[in-house]
Amino acid sequence: MKQITIIAAVGLAAFTLPSARALEFDFATTGNSQLVFTGESGNHMPYNPPTISIANSTLNDATKGFGFEINNSIDDPSVPTATGLMGILTGGFSISGYMDSVAGGVHTEIATLTAVGTPVFMIMDAGYNPSAPLGVNDPVNANHIYKSTPSFDTITQVYMHTGHGNTFLANGVSDSALTLNLSTGTYTGHEADLIGLATQGATIQLGWSWNGLSLGQMIAHNAGVNKVSLNGSIQSNAAVPDGVNTVWLMGLAIAGLAYAGRRAGFQAA
Repeated sequence: MKQITIIAAVGLAAFTLPSARALEFDFATTGNSQLVFTGESGNHMPYNPPTISIANSTLNDATKGFGFEINNSIDDPSVPTATGLMGILTGGFSISGYMDSVAGGVHTEIATLTAVGTPVFMIMDAGYNPSAPLGVNDPVNANHIYKSTPSFDTITQVYMHTGHGNTFLANGVSDSALTLNLSTGTYTGHEADLIGLATQGATIQLGWSWNGLSLGQMIAHNAGVNKVSLNGSIQSNAAVPDGVNTVWLMGLAIAGLAYAGRRAGFQAA
């Protein structure tokens, strides 16, 4: 009987052995969606502050109504992931506290972003129905949307003057980026990555394509509207069980218990 007990214990140990991965998603604007900078406006002070938001895709295809698509998920490629899922960032953010520091000919622009209203960051799983009459509020989509309340912290752009224009310094010095913080989200579906993301907060870095304009030029009074492509990454310390290893370990545990049972029957005989 001692041998039987050891075999069963090995099976249970394999069953409970943890195997998990932190989350990291890369994403970009999809279809013709764009990141939109709107300059300060108004004829009399106080002026309307400059803003930033995402204009969703209007193309008549699978991207319609979405603002971004997850194009890479850093995890075990054999496990179903969030890659290919699309999302939306509702609402806008005002830009204030703009500062431009210059050192050695390099400009570092920094500003603060504040939510206008109550923005919502959403990622839709594969079961989401974009044709549902009420869209994200339709009951058929209730279990297929990850939702979180985002709060922007800072916006940064680094560049230097070159000739008659500007050169964006994407490497070595800094990158154009918005820092977005996500609170703990809600999600009641079955996508493992979204379940993990909903367990705790995340940090998102948003970058935009260089259009030759400094941040100060895009948010200046009467600067109008400037649209650029968006890209970024989502990083969270939320641990997500590795489905492949979990299934393999469960199988090992069951096999161990089954073998223990057969040995018990053999010795009892």
